[in-house]
Amino acid sequence: MSRLVMNMIQYEFGLLPSIVKKECKAAYIASLSEAREKENITIFLDFMREHHIRNLEEQIADYLKSQE
Repeated sequence: MSRLVMNMIQYEFGLLPSIVKKECKAAYIASLSEAREKENITIFLDFMREHHIRNLEEQIADYLKSQE
């Protein structure tokens, strides 16, 4: 539910939604658990930022490849 809310907020601000691919689901859950255990939200935010950057880079590369 929280990812849905996050994506709606991103949409309202004109940002691309954060996508967590199924192959990264375990790392996503691990970052949530670690952030909760250590009471440090930065752990989760860092994961999401790095994952979002990687997804954007992949999408840009796919787009550029399609333009060749």
